[in-house]
Amino acid sequence: MRKKIFSPLIALIAIATLFSTVGATAHAGPIVDLGSGVVELPIPDIGNMATGSAGGVLNSVAPLLGSAEAPGTVPGFPFVPLPLAPPADDRVVGGWYGTWTVSDGTYLAALNISQANPLRANIDIPGRPCNADWTEESRNGAVVVVRANVLSGSCSSNTWLMTLTENSIYATDSEGRTASVEFRRG
Repeated sequence: MRKKIFSPLIALIAIATLFSTVGATAHAGPIVDLGSGVVELPIPDIGNMATGSAGGVLNSVAPLLGSAEAPGTVPGFPFVPLPLAPPADDRVVGGWYGTWTVSDGTYLAALNISQANPLRANIDIPGRPCNADWTEESRNGAVVVVRANVLSGSCSSNTWLMTLTENSIYATDSEGRTASVEFRRG
């Protein structure tokens, strides 16, 4: 099976690899057809290498990373695997501490974000008392609209407009804008 190259850069890399294998075992390097834009890549045969038998290279074609046959890669950029680090959104997962302010006062509050996108969190305001789950309804850049579902205490189930950054969270209730929260990393 053969796969087409989608990038001139990959063709240049394949050609450089081809020249670096001159004098090596036949068919050890890639076969590059610039006219059609197709590259045939050899795949090491681990089984033959392990047993010490001759050859050691299968003349097969590996699926280009980014193709349907090789998920988990960057589409449109063959041979570039996705980073193993979590997405930037995941940096907001965990405990946040700050204040919840309403007309009758300001209370210490804790926000535990269990999932970044879509956002899932639990807010606890022990001095009020109030405990609610926050579930993302929509998102536009750093602004996340969350729905508060009260689990216990004297607060209301409502919608909040949350501005979310890596270092701080600020939110106001969207219905009356009579309550606000501010959090920092704990």
